[in-house]
Amino acid sequence: LAKSFLKKCRTKNSLFDTILIIDTNNGKILDEIDLMKKLPSNKNFIEILNESYKLDKNYFCKNPLHLNDIQVIDNSDLKNLKESLPTIRKGDLILSFRSINTIIFYDYKKSVIKHVIYNLFDKQHSPRIYKDGFLYVFDNNIK
Repeated sequence: LAKSFLKKCRTKNSLFDTILIIDTNNGKILDEIDLMKKLPSNKNFIEILNESYKLDKNYFCKNPLHLNDIQVIDNSDLKNLKESLPTIRKGDLILSFRSINTIIFYDYKKSVIKHVIYNLFDKQHSPRIYKDGFLYVFDNNIK
């Protein structure tokens, strides 16, 4: 994060998002993904952070990502995405980040961002892939 504007934030108790993968049979945590440690290795992600910081420093410093939805890519999603996003695999994640107006397709097993959709919406939620192959997003359209 040293390459992002986050280093300028002086906010105490900033919120940093973590994904927990939990075994629903026994409640044990199988994996813990600290997004602020994993995602900044991607140059495009740092650029998005920097741009978001410039737009709203106060909110951004308190909650830089605001992860608001996670979807796991399944076989039906793959079938619908094979032409538009051929690198996406079963088990990859669709992550929706409210604070940075971004949806990321993410391979959490390899810590690789495969595709980024940025700044097409404002404070979006709930991205879903439908049978027609399109990604549907609830856009709060606050701008």
